[in-house]
Amino acid sequence: MAVSEKMLDLTGEASSQLQSAAYHELKDLVRGEIVTMLTKQEPTMLMNTINLHLRDNLSWEIQQEAVDLWRVVIRHREDAPATDVIDLLTRDHKRLDDLFARSLHHINAGEVAEAAPLIKEFIVGLKKHMDVENNILTLSFAAPRDPFGGDPTSTMLREHDEILGQAAVIESYFEDGLPDAKEVAAFFAIMSGTLAKHEYREESLLFPHWKAAIFRVPAEMQSALFKRVQETLIEGSN
Repeated sequence: MAVSEKMLDLTGEASSQLQSAAYHELKDLVRGEIVTMLTKQEPTMLMNTINLHLRDNLSWEIQQEAVDLWRVVIRHREDAPATDVIDLLTRDHKRLDDLFARSLHHINAGEVAEAAPLIKEFIVGLKKHMDVENNILTLSFAAPRDPFGGDPTSTMLREHDEILGQAAVIESYFEDGLPDAKEVAAFFAIMSGTLAKHEYREESLLFPHWKAAIFRVPAEMQSALFKRVQETLIEGSN
């Protein structure tokens, strides 16, 4: 992949305009591009805020070069190795989202043959992803539960069962050949909405808990967990 490098000097930018100026330059960053940003303001909060708006699409390294000068080397997240287990899961969410979105696009266009391999790959990966969350992270780093099932973990497990049920219905239509697009379009649409709500709740409520819990265990345990999760997800993507 060809690499394109760009210098972004924001040292003369007013503090009130810094975020908008940086966001404008970074919002369309794609794989293979590297932006080196210079700023007089410590950039950690700035980068976290921009990255939140860009749904965690950025990876960066910060180096202080003088009392009031910072250099930030910014890449697309997919160009940098995953940093921890939650990073692996977030990236896998995006991979699965892309597979499902592409299959949905083909279904809506009546291109069932093109959708078939994508939805099959999606379902295989989905099961592996949920295996990690249900049987590795939930069991190893339990979050507080309530007897009425309203806690984030109970909600996640219920939604996983619901999503797997929806996936099984879709999968059944492809078992003996190719269905008519109109037969399955409604099921694809339902799953699309379910996935979006589920991932948002999971990433905002459970991922921070798991991330904090993982960082509290010894480094060798973190490394072993990272390897186990990575191998499980890679197996699901093959």
